[in-house]
Amino acid sequence: MTRIQKTTKTSAILFCAVLLFLGLAGQAFAATYYVAKTGSDSADGSQGSPWLTIQHAADTATAGDTVNVAAGEYHAQVAFTKSGTAGHPIIFQTDPADPAIIDGEGVSFSIWSSLIRLDNASYLTLSGFKVINSLTTSIQINNGTHDQLLNLDVSNSGTSYAATGQIVAGSDIGSPPAFSVISGCKVHDSPGGGITMWGVAGGYWLIENNEVYNNAGYANWDGVQVGVGDATGGIQDNHVIVKNNLIYNNATGGGEGQDNLDLGAHAINHHFLVEGNDIYGGNGSFKLNSGNAFEHHYRAGVSSFHIARFNRFTGIGYSCYGFPSPTVIYNNTFVDAYHTFAQFSQEDLPHDSYGDSTYTGGDTGRQNLKNNIFFQESTSGGYYGVFVYGDVDVTYSSVRLQHNLYRSGGNLNMAWGTDNAGYKYKEITLPGVFQAYQNSSAPDYPDTGSILTTTDASQNFVGYATKDYHLTSTSPAIDAGMALTTATSSATDSTTLVVDRAS
Repeated sequence: MTRIQKTTKTSAILFCAVLLFLGLAGQAFAATYYVAKTGSDSADGSQGSPWLTIQHAADTATAGDTVNVAAGEYHAQVAFTKSGTAGHPIIFQTDPADPAIIDGEGVSFSIWSSLIRLDNASYLTLSGFKVINSLTTSIQINNGTHDQLLNLDVSNSGTSYAATGQIVAGSDIGSPPAFSVISGCKVHDSPGGGITMWGVAGGYWLIENNEVYNNAGYANWDGVQVGVGDATGGIQDNHVIVKNNLIYNNATGGGEGQDNLDLGAHAINHHFLVEGNDIYGGNGSFKLNSGNAFEHHYRAGVSSFHIARFNRFTGIGYSCYGFPSPTVIYNNTFVDAYHTFAQFSQEDLPHDSYGDSTYTGGDTGRQNLKNNIFFQESTSGGYYGVFVYGDVDVTYSSVRLQHNLYRSGGNLNMAWGTDNAGYKYKEITLPGVFQAYQNSSAPDYPDTGSILTTTDASQNFVGYATKDYHLTSTSPAIDAGMALTTATSSATDSTTLVVDRAS
């Protein structure tokens, strides 16, 4: 009996030792490789004997490996097909101060392909590279998860409509890219779009601290775009954060529908956060939609729950197509836009499509614009203001504006509850019109607590000419907003908070 116990104990110790060895093997044998223009793919990839091509490194590196790519121009298409693991990603990096350049000039590949492809490659990081002169898309992520594109400089993508964008993430139904990051990149000078999320049903993407500019947007592409899918729910873009990006001078191609920032509309989607972005120049609007009602890309109780907050828009307003939906626009600044907020309905929509009986959003209603500044210093050439097109239910349960600041440089108009037969505008700068507008449709007031001011830019902003829209002490917007979080009682020992749009 004793001998059996010893044998069992010894076997268990050996078994645990083998498991420990196998568990540490990935770390113990993780390698660092090198690629340089002076190298050879028949070398061992060490610092003294680097490889020649990035593709050879991509075919060789395994989980936990790091590949350092030296400066120089690498004229080749690169396909990444190997994956790292959680805690042991595969890293390809170069010195961003003297980067390796992946150059598509003279490289031939399919018009619907891309210069850099991540095909089913997960836990992969690309950092510091300069990517130029792709015939079509510069970088494409297909069906990978937990990937990171960091500090890249991506430009001059293609020469035709097929140049859909610089960085595109997308998939077929069933294996969507997810849980990935695009951060610190410069994405610019494309005839198509900049950064595009195209059917990222897996969700959980962070697009942060990028500079996206001078992407013309031909064929209806945008500076930054999140959308596209199907009406059945097979693709539902979800949980996407677009935060602290500088987005400017995009959508200059002259086509209808091009925008600096466009999220939603073409697919069932939910839980987008747009925060802290600085957007100006170019054409189009800022769009944040829950789905296109006319094409039935909306599902009650599933779609939307989007938030846009603390963004700065110059010359660009907010547009929503289809019908009002559970989207909130909080604490943003819109300066010198052609319009501030436009709700466009679409023809032939049944009236009962306006409303979501499953939504329980509290006192904010289905779509809410709160604590925003809608400011115009100069006279607009067209209708400027807050207006709704089409047969839209603009009661309290549908659209709600609260505690905003409006300033007109000329003809600030409100159109509310119009029908498809024509637009009915009233200039709210006329005596009594603004008050009558706020008092309309009792008890479901369309706008409460908002201010119409005649103060100019110097009385409101620290630096209007430099786009410094911090408020001066003389701005009527100071302390004019309303709280988004309140205690259930005024007592100092209150322990319960009510958070606006906690979902």
